[in-house]
Amino acid sequence: MNKLPSDTYCVLPWLHANIWPSGDVHHCCLGDWQNPMGNLRDGKPDDIVNNDAYKKLRLQLLSGEKPKSCMRCFEREDVGAISMRNHHNEYFKDSIPGAINNTRSDGTVDDFKFEYWDFRFSNLCNMKCRMCGSGFSSMWYDDEIELNKQDDKIWSVQTNKRVMNAQDSANFDTKSWIDEKINDVKYVYFAGGEPLIMEEHYYILQKLIDAGRTDVRIRYNTNLLKLHFKHYDLVEMWSKFDFVQVNASIDDIDARAEYIRSGTVWNNIENNLQRLHNTNVRLLIDCTTQAMNVLTLPELYTRLKEIGIPANRVMLHNILQQPQSFNVTVLSDDLKNKAKQGLYDYANALPESEKTIMIQQIAPLIEFMYAEVNTDKNSLRQQFKIKQTSLDILRKEKFTDVFPHLQEWYNGISV
Repeated sequence: MNKLPSDTYCVLPWLHANIWPSGDVHHCCLGDWQNPMGNLRDGKPDDIVNNDAYKKLRLQLLSGEKPKSCMRCFEREDVGAISMRNHHNEYFKDSIPGAINNTRSDGTVDDFKFEYWDFRFSNLCNMKCRMCGSGFSSMWYDDEIELNKQDDKIWSVQTNKRVMNAQDSANFDTKSWIDEKINDVKYVYFAGGEPLIMEEHYYILQKLIDAGRTDVRIRYNTNLLKLHFKHYDLVEMWSKFDFVQVNASIDDIDARAEYIRSGTVWNNIENNLQRLHNTNVRLLIDCTTQAMNVLTLPELYTRLKEIGIPANRVMLHNILQQPQSFNVTVLSDDLKNKAKQGLYDYANALPESEKTIMIQQIAPLIEFMYAEVNTDKNSLRQQFKIKQTSLDILRKEKFTDVFPHLQEWYNGISV
């Protein structure tokens, strides 16, 4: 990669705006969600990307500062994991010189091109994952309402209605704006909510096909529960594009998968994974590593291999950071040691090509797992148990039935 303008530079604020279901606009999906760069009610993204917040951020990145809203990338890099910053600086390396040349001394970018799209127009979802909330899952809304009645210090209602759509905040037609930008885009990232059940996702795909833009790189984070939507067959639509990558958000198997990501029907997930074999789709497993699944990852690897997905297609870089009480640092040292041993035992039994990649994936996770945290671990563990217990009562589930290997640790947490 060409030399970057600074050690902290990230290209995204020069070619991207991340739109949330609330209409909030962020410089990327890992930015500080409590402090957006703007909102669609303020105007089109074209106006927002040159507001004071964007200009200040660009100048910070050019001068080698580490802005607070970018810390999740720097934290990942500190443990050797690949960050969003790394990924996009590499992918858009040819765009960086032009972007810098178009930048004024105050941080304004002239002739801003939206080359990277990550527009999460809706929170519509068919799952309610334990680590999520109504801001990105409509399925969570009723649970949050009920849980908030029980304890508003632990649970809050993130939205004021079940299904949010960015169009509700915008003072312009978002579809018309997409039409205007169709020739600028080089890379589209679909996430959710659940993108495969969103009208806007299919509008963009069809618009790209109709405009002859099948050269655009398409990437997904999807729970992969559905491959059909109304009259659309996704596999058929994807066959028209040069490059489609599906990162399936799968953290575990069977009952554990259905507990962590409530709404999962494991048999359906397995069938859809098998259907994507022998297609043009590059299929990866994007596993969110956290306290609930780190000890059973070898079982996930084993099941995926039976389906035909080798270990080098399983990504562990998505280390759960928030909520902090759910991440791997809350486990006891004994459980961490068991998780580490289990992962290395599995990796060492693999063919050399798969083993090398898996060990590269394990190393940052292990380092993160043993890292010191600023928050009291006992407090985090109490939060973990309180949240699981209240959700178990509401959803008629039981943590220790699903995770018997964590029972002794879990029961030992005093709340």
